[in-house]
Amino acid sequence: APTCVVPCGGNLTERRGTILSPGFPEPYLNSLNCVWKIVVPEGAGIQIQVISFVTEQNWDSLEVFDGADNTVTMLGSFSGTTVPALLNSTSNQLYLHFYSDISVSAAGFHLEYKTVGLSSCPEPAVPSNGVKTGERYLVNDVVSFQCEPGYALQGHAHISCMPGTVRRWNYPPPLCIAQCGGTVEEMEGVILSPGFPGNYPSNMDCSWKIALPVGFGAHIQFLNFSTEPNHDYIEIRNGPYETSRMMGRFSGNELPSSLLSTSHETTVYFHSDHSQNRPGFKLEYQ
Repeated sequence: APTCVVPCGGNLTERRGTILSPGFPEPYLNSLNCVWKIVVPEGAGIQIQVISFVTEQNWDSLEVFDGADNTVTMLGSFSGTTVPALLNSTSNQLYLHFYSDISVSAAGFHLEYKTVGLSSCPEPAVPSNGVKTGERYLVNDVVSFQCEPGYALQGHAHISCMPGTVRRWNYPPPLCIAQCGGTVEEMEGVILSPGFPGNYPSNMDCSWKIALPVGFGAHIQFLNFSTEPNHDYIEIRNGPYETSRMMGRFSGNELPSSLLSTSHETTVYFHSDHSQNRPGFKLEYQ
C-alpha cells in the first residue's frame, strides 16, 4: 500500500504551502540535512507563519535565508522553541536549511507560507535639473541621482529603501544646485550663474576656475545671458589670477560672442549688486 511520507526538502512554487520537518508529527531522525526552496512570482514576497516548532536546543537548527541560496542575508537560525511567529522575505525567494545532529530528536516543526505583496517606499522626487536611475522601490532597492552639467548634487547621490515596519528611504532625495564658484577640471563642461535658471541672488561675488591640462585652452560659448546692465557683470580672464589679462567683461542682455583662452587655466568671475536680479548666464567650454 502507498504511504505518505514527509520529504526532506524540496522546491515549492505554489502561492501558498506547508513545510513540515521529516516524519512530522513524529520526531525527526538524526543526522538530517534538508533544504527547501520557496519561489513565488517576481515582485511578490513570502510570509512564513510558524504553527509549531520544537528542536534540540543549539544542535538541531532551521536556518532561513532571505533569497535564493545560503549566501544571502540570514533571517535567522532557530533551535529549541525560540522562533518568531512570522518571518517575512524582502524578495520572491526563501531558502530553508534544516539539520539535525547524531543524537536527541524532538517533534520538529510545522510551517505555513503564503505569498504577500511587498510594500514599497514612496516614489522619490526627481530633483529639478537632475535625473533618477532605478525603477524599483522595494526593501533594499537603491535609487541613484545625477545632476545635469553645471549643477552640483546637494545631499546623497544614492538612497535605499529601508527594511522595518514603515517603508521609507534612508535619506531624502538630493537637490541639484547651481553654485557660486568652484573649479572645473573636465575637458568640457558647463558653468551657470548661481540659482540658474532662476534669478541670481543679490550681492554675489563668484569665481570659477577652468583648469585644463597644460597645453590646452578653453573655447567658451554663451548659451544664455541676462544681467542688470553695468551693475551685474561677468569677467573672463586668460589665467588663474584676478590680475590675469581680461578677455572680456559682459553685462546686459546681449549674448557675448565666443572666446578662446590661450592659457590652460581660465578664470570666470561674476558680480551682482544689491538690486535687480535676472536669470544670469549659462556658458559651455570645451
